[in-house]
Parts: sequence; structure tokens; C-alpha cells
Amino acid sequence: MNHITYLRVRDGALAHSDEALDERGLLRDGYMVRRTICVMDSARVPAFFDEETARKFADVEARRERLSNAWREPAPQQRQPLAAELAALERRPTTSPARDAEAARAERDRRLVDAWRH
Repeated sequence: MNHITYLRVRDGALAHSDEALDERGLLRDGYMVRRTICVMDSARVPAFFDEETARKFADVEARRERLSNAWREPAPQQRQPLAAELAALERRPTTSPARDAEAARAERDRRLVDAWRH
């Protein structure tokens, strides 16, 4: 697998490593190296899923799609009266977003969706 082939540039003939490399092990002028490599994409997706993994993968893809398309198709905004906004600010939530992971994630998603507006 880690086989290295040395070739002469002028005629493409195979060359031995003693001929292609100098005393320091560096490639001499007029020679080239051919080596097998394995290239992998960073976004590898497993070929087979169990049900739970497939559901999680679909959820992540749907969320990514929703967040990336939010600026293209923004939802219509309805402006609340000032009194209603002030009343909402004074109210305390029954569960804090730090404890409620679902609420924290929804709040983060909402902020990401609205980030382009600011």
C-alpha cells in the first residue's frame, strides 16, 4: 500500500531509489515520484443506519435546511403593541432555558434565523 515508484521525467522509465534520491534522501532533479493515496471526503455518511441514527440524521438535515433557508423565505413578522412587549419582558418563564434543553435550542435557532435582520 505504501509503495513508492520513482520515474525519470525525460522518458518515464522506472528508476531505482538509489538513482532518484541523493545522499540526503531528497528527490533529484529530473525524477518524479508516483505513490498510491486514499482520498476521503470529510462529509462521509454511513451506508447503513439503524432507525434511531436515521431519525437523528434526518432531524439534523431538516434543521440545517431550515436555518440555511430562513433568510431566503422569512416568515412574516407581526408587530406586537408596546404594552404587550413590556408585559412579556416582565413575565418570568416557569422553566429557565438553561434547564430546558429543548427551549434553549429553539431560542438559539430563532436567533440564528433572525440574525441576518440585525
